Formats: sequence, C-alpha cells, structure tokens
Amino acid sequence: MRILLAEDERSLSRAVIALLEKNNYSADAVYDGQEALEYLEAGNYDALILDLMMPKMDGITVLRTLRERGNPIPVLILTAKSEVDDKVLGLDTGANDYLTKPFSTQELMARIRAMTRSQSGGQVTSRLTFGNITLDQATFELSSPTGSLSPPSAFWNGSGAMTAMWS
Repeated sequence: MRILLAEDERSLSRAVIALLEKNNYSADAVYDGQEALEYLEAGNYDALILDLMMPKMDGITVLRTLRERGNPIPVLILTAKSEVDDKVLGLDTGANDYLTKPFSTQELMARIRAMTRSQSGGQVTSRLTFGNITLDQATFELSSPTGSLSPPSAFWNGSGAMTAMWS
C-alpha cells in the first residue's frame, strides 16, 4: 500500500515516514499543498495523510480540490487544529478521518488500517484504471469495454508469482 504524507514540518514528516515504512507501507513525503496535488495527479496512492496548515496551499483547499475532481482517495487529516469547528470542516469537506497532534503512533496506524480497509469492504483494491482500460494488479488481467487479456496460466506458479520463463 502506498501512502502520500503532506506535512510541512520536516522532522515530523521524517518520523511519520519511518513509522509507515516500519509498518510495511510505501510512503512519499511532500511539504506543501501544491506539491501534494501534483504528486496525487502523477502517482498511484492508496491513501493521503494531510496536514491543514501548509505553505502554498492549505490542506482544506487540497481536500476540496481532490473531491471536486472526483478523487475518492481516503484522506486522514493530521493537524494541530483541535477545535470542533476545524474537525467538522475537515470531515464535511471530504476527509475520512481527523487526528490531532500530538498523537499516539498506535492510534495513527490503527486509523490508517481502518480508513484503507473501509474503502473496499475490507480489502484494498488492486485495480488501476486509465481512461477505459483497467489493470487488475492481482491477476494481471487487462480489460477494456471491448474485451480482456489475461496472461497464460503457464506463466504463474501457485503463489501468484511469475515463474521463470527461461531455463
């Protein structure tokens, strides 16, 4: 699972990235809101951890832009803003969860697991879509409205990994 962290406080960002990687997540860090949007447009992320108070573009604007563009990525707001009105604004703008700083690392990890689990009924999606073409990353089936293409079963071993093609 790949997570984008948008946090302008670099020491906290390094600590959260280390925590995510220790828990077997792939993670990238950006340090302002504009960069967050650029990374999300260019990359394939499964979740976003978003600070609200960032340079260039604040987190609420990032979130609003994502939702206006129809991006359903799960978003956890991680911020020092702890007022009820701030929480309501973040959640009503489209965040899936809201956690205030300082925070427990155990709670952060539990909230990430819950947020990403709930997006697809308990399982994280393995499908990538570009236009009208879809790739199932689990089976490597490529499909479009006119048909689908699957790799021959001879290329796969029992664990789903590609077997050696050359001897």
